[in-house]
Amino acid sequence: MKRVNIYLWSSVKSLKSAETLNAAVGYIIQTFTSKGPAEVGKTVLLNELYEKTTANHSEMVALKLALSRINIKCELHIFTENQYLASTIENGWLQQWKENDWKTKTGKECANKEEWQQLDKLLEGNEIHFHVKENHEFKKWLKEEVEKNRQFIKWEGKK
Repeated sequence: MKRVNIYLWSSVKSLKSAETLNAAVGYIIQTFTSKGPAEVGKTVLLNELYEKTTANHSEMVALKLALSRINIKCELHIFTENQYLASTIENGWLQQWKENDWKTKTGKECANKEEWQQLDKLLEGNEIHFHVKENHEFKKWLKEEVEKNRQFIKWEGKK
């Protein structure tokens, strides 16, 4: 399987739902060719997509956006700051929720059900490896680009 690295970053750090006014996420997809590594990246303002978000939800959105650009099954290495995202997949919770009609063990609907359903489809057939809170070559760039987007929104709001 071809290896693809996905690097994620979110400006949202709160686990409580908050308005997305200044929220942004970014991702970089890195693949390897005969000529060396190739990367593509993007930052997205969440207020264009959602009214409210959390740290967990925003990282899911970033991963969903990145995965939607990949059209082959591959060995995915996902670099994230979000332990919940990684644990949900690595510990089999996503599969359990799916088998239990998207409900937790206590019978409650799982949080962010629609996002998880979309991620489930996008991840299907891929080999998945998470790297949580690991330093990598794109961390600084992602943080800076996401912050630039957030500052632009703040500036536009002052008009």
